[in-house]
Amino acid sequence: SPRDIIIEDYALSGELLAGQRFSENGGGMLSHMSADAVRAIMGSDPDYLATAFASLEQRHGGVEQYLRDVLGVGPDALLAIRSALLE
Repeated sequence: SPRDIIIEDYALSGELLAGQRFSENGGGMLSHMSADAVRAIMGSDPDYLATAFASLEQRHGGVEQYLRDVLGVGPDALLAIRSALLE
């Protein structure tokens, strides 16, 4: 499914970025956070994304409904997003 592909792709991002070094305090606006919090934010744990999808499904009926009903994204923009992000 597209959702599974998105989650797999998200997880791959973490693997590709693992070689890049983030400072322990994240610098800038993350400097007040603990090193563990910065790693969580800068990482790409697929469980985080799966949980976000589940939350959108439960609260709004899905990603598309959230984009449409909460963020006010119109049909043309939804089509453009779908075309750009899904093969």
